[in-house]
Amino acid sequence: MGHAGGGFNPLDIDAIRRDNRLPELVGATAKLSRAGAAFKCLCPLHQERTPSFYIFDGGARWHCFGCGSRGDVLDYVQALHGVGLRDAAAMLQSGDLPKVQTAPLPAAETRTETQERARQIWCNAVSARGTLAARYLASRSITIPLPDDIRFARLPYGKQGQEFNAMVALLRDAGGNSTHFP
Repeated sequence: MGHAGGGFNPLDIDAIRRDNRLPELVGATAKLSRAGAAFKCLCPLHQERTPSFYIFDGGARWHCFGCGSRGDVLDYVQALHGVGLRDAAAMLQSGDLPKVQTAPLPAAETRTETQERARQIWCNAVSARGTLAARYLASRSITIPLPDDIRFARLPYGKQGQEFNAMVALLRDAGGNSTHFP
């Protein structure tokens, strides 16, 4: 234990957690991408080819669905550097961590941008009548006349931009008004 004037620097664990955000810390060693309100990347703690490491709760918590590790910023430093809680806290408090330049984090898509993208998908889609969407519905014993609110589109999916068949539908509220487009 330290004493007054003895050079002991107490660690404020709550302040360390608050002042050290996971997106910046993990982003120094891994390429983060947005996954809704969360971030995802390849897990820095084990070898993998598909991102399974997620940062959520406003950047305060993480979980790897590949290796099962999880925790807060202190748990991350402990796991990454093989140190105990006190050493992890001291490293974060002093800033004594490897510094790596990374690209800025991608901006989250705004609600307006998401709605505009959905509107473009809807406007470019075609009537489902006579398409794979109609055949799919018929295979599920849905044989009613298809409403105009059900359409067919080919949409990009995945990093390679491959296009896949998709059935899209316009949602309406009880009054018959579109829930997504003015």
